[in-house]
Amino acid sequence: MTTAGGVLGRDEELRTLATLVGGARNGRGGALLVLGEPGIGKTYLVAEAIRDAGVDLVRLDGYESESAMPFAAVQRLAAALHEHHAQLPERQRQAVQVASGMTDGPAPDRFLVGLGVLGLLAAAGARAPVVCVVDDAHLIDAESLDVLAFVARRLAVEHVAVVLAARDDADVVDRMGGVPRLVLTGLTLDAAVRLLNRSAAAPLAPSAAAAIARATGGNPLALVDLAGEVLVHERPDLGLSDAPVPVGRHLEAHYIRQVRQADPQVQTWVLLAAADSTGNVDLLAAAAEHLGLSPDGSDRAEVAGLVELAPVVRFRHPLVRSAVYNAAPGAERRRAHRALACAADALGLVEVEAWHAARTVLGTDPAVADRLAHAADLAAQRGGLASQATILARAAELSLPGPDRDSRQIGAAEAALAAGAAHVAQRLVGQIDVTAVDAVTRGRAVTVRSALGLFSADADGVRGARRRTWTRPTSSTAGGTRRANSARCCTRSSDASSRTGS
Repeated sequence: MTTAGGVLGRDEELRTLATLVGGARNGRGGALLVLGEPGIGKTYLVAEAIRDAGVDLVRLDGYESESAMPFAAVQRLAAALHEHHAQLPERQRQAVQVASGMTDGPAPDRFLVGLGVLGLLAAAGARAPVVCVVDDAHLIDAESLDVLAFVARRLAVEHVAVVLAARDDADVVDRMGGVPRLVLTGLTLDAAVRLLNRSAAAPLAPSAAAAIARATGGNPLALVDLAGEVLVHERPDLGLSDAPVPVGRHLEAHYIRQVRQADPQVQTWVLLAAADSTGNVDLLAAAAEHLGLSPDGSDRAEVAGLVELAPVVRFRHPLVRSAVYNAAPGAERRRAHRALACAADALGLVEVEAWHAARTVLGTDPAVADRLAHAADLAAQRGGLASQATILARAAELSLPGPDRDSRQIGAAEAALAAGAAHVAQRLVGQIDVTAVDAVTRGRAVTVRSALGLFSADADGVRGARRRTWTRPTSSTAGGTRRANSARCCTRSSDASSRTGS
């Protein structure tokens, strides 16, 4: 992805393209097919590679509106190279001009059209090295794509390079057989975080930036999109939560168009899968049954290329999950979470049930808050401090004002700090009015704030303070109040809890 500082994380790919362009300058023609998903940076990478390369550029873009018009792209290419038509042999010139609609005549031989286009590029390259860039090649009409493949396979001693950028489409790959390929994948975590922070008005918290980089698979367009999303900057807990990361408006529109090609039942099933982070096949099957969906909804979603089902449900790309979830209206999301909560309860999945139940609540709900607090205890027993912080923070939101809310809020701050998410801990403890809480909660708040001060000022001091502060059992309870909450939760789900083994 091109930014003010150039391309990030694509050094090897740039060298490959530079070698191709350098060969064209020195009379060693060649071609390269650059493949990758939408937004992966194909266009920016190629543009950076030929910038200031000392070559003439012939650009040919694919358009969906022309994809069914035979030789539409050849016509545009022939028009761009019109001054070299006279240098072609008569039969080749006739074939190119008939294919391009410039003159009338019998249907041209595609072999002659290919030779003619090769001749045009070679003639242009004889005057100055030429790079022909074909962007969105998957939208080029089939006849023109065959001609370009013909040319790309025959470049040898010409001062010409052909670079085609396309989505990783099976038809394009088949037609371009024999042409060297460069497959672009997502940026590395380090490069993705750097791009995200470079594109944002203000740097994001490290854990939030890392979570976004992982959730987007390092897709540069998604990262740049999200850097400008206000919602991302309002969600410092992104590094701790399993909720889908916002995907950005450009890619969201692309993926949602794909999902909406499926029938309504498959769309509902896909929303269920997007709402659940576990990928539990049995859970999703039970939730789908609760909503009255067809039993083969999962199979149809897999056939549509949206998910993979074994051994757990996985979206073919993390951005598909994010797009599906974030594009759904709030009422539909809550309906999906309600079905998942019922299914989890039937399967004895205590923590999963509590989390999904919490996503259905508008306002406060003390009963659900109690179940979340119990789930936080279970997470803490396994050392899941990040999960504990997220669950307790949500439990505090659902609690009525009073000691329970205060204790859960400070417990979430403590867990976040222990997990290394100082920015989340700072936000959580900052929401506590120390003048209105009991002495124990006030003391815990002072301890967290002191640790945060050390954290931001002196790394050695932070480590010492954390060892002194956190060498105790990792439980979200802080006293009798929290243990009483867990006991109340167990009166509802003690049997389910015993079945989880958590």
